[in-house]
Amino acid sequence: HNYQRFNPSGGLTYSFMPEFQVYGSYNESNRAPTAVELSCANPAKPCKLPNAFVSDPPLNQVVAKTAEAGFRGQSKKLYGGNLDWSAGYFNTVNNDDILFINSGTLANQGYFTNVGDTLRQGLELSLNADYEPVRFGFNYTYLDATFQTPFVANSPNNPYANAMGQTLVRPGDTIPGLPQNLVKAYADWRVFEGFTFGANLNYQSYQYLRGDEANLNPPIGGFVIVNLLAEYRYNEHFALFGRFDNIFN
Repeated sequence: HNYQRFNPSGGLTYSFMPEFQVYGSYNESNRAPTAVELSCANPAKPCKLPNAFVSDPPLNQVVAKTAEAGFRGQSKKLYGGNLDWSAGYFNTVNNDDILFINSGTLANQGYFTNVGDTLRQGLELSLNADYEPVRFGFNYTYLDATFQTPFVANSPNNPYANAMGQTLVRPGDTIPGLPQNLVKAYADWRVFEGFTFGANLNYQSYQYLRGDEANLNPPIGGFVIVNLLAEYRYNEHFALFGRFDNIFN
C-alpha cells in the first residue's frame, strides 16, 4: 500500500493590544491506515483482535480538515496577580474515517472500514491565574462529535438491533465514547515556604457505549473525580509528596 498527500495550512494572529489577541487558522492533515487496520479490513474474513490478521484489502487514508478561531489575552499585575485566558471554536471534519465494525458472529471479531465523514466541533474556554501564594485554573470543552455519513453497523448484542443484528447509523448520531462536556479545574495554595497543598477536579458528561453508534440505548452517566495533593520541598534536591485520588469514590 502507498499513501501520499499535500496538506496545506495557514493562520493569522492579530494583537489589538499586548493583552488581547484574535486568531484564526485552517489546516489539513492525513493519517494513513495502520498495519493493524490494513491487515484486518476484509468483511468476509473478520479478525479477532489483537493477534489474528488474515487479509489486507486497501483502505482510504483519513483526511482531517480543521478550522479554528478565537480570542486570547493576558493581564499582568491584575489585582496583584497574572491572568491568562482564551476562548476558541474548532471544527474538524475527518473524511473517510476508519472504524472497527463487529463481524456480527463472535465477540471482539470484526474488521476495519472507511465509514465516510465524521465531525468534531465545539468550544474551548480556559482561564489560569497566579496570585501568590494561590494559583488556580479552569478549562472547559464542549464537544459535538457526530457521524456525517450513514452506514450500517453490525451490533448483535444491541437490544435494538434488527433481526440481522444490524443498526442504521444516521448523520448526526453521536460518536460513542466521547463525552459532550469536559471540565478540568485545579487550585494550589502555598501554605508556607516549601509546603504546597492542592486539589484538582475532572468532570465528564454522559457518553454512548461502543456498539451503539446509532444511539439507540440510553447513554452511561457522567462522573466527577476530585484529587488532593500536597508537597513539601526541603530544597532543590529533596521533596516529599502525597496524593489522594478520587476522594469521593
